[in-house]
Amino acid sequence: MNTEKKEIKKILKEAQDYFGKDEKIYIFKCKRCHKLDPVPDFIVNEYMGFLKFIKKKSTPKMDCPYCGGTMLPIDLKN
Repeated sequence: MNTEKKEIKKILKEAQDYFGKDEKIYIFKCKRCHKLDPVPDFIVNEYMGFLKFIKKKSTPKMDCPYCGGTMLPIDLKN
């Protein structure tokens, strides 16, 4: 298992311990500094609701809490 997959597994466990096992967690990765950040489902849903409100269809993009860059969700199915 590569280092990023191990880190993702660790981050998911910590986030589920914090938010609860029933909360779906998405992992976002910064395009600039490449750090990973867990984002719970309720935050993503709120953001998607905002995009719908302003009539934009887009993949959720979050600001990186570490460097201010753009964070995109990574596919956890692989």
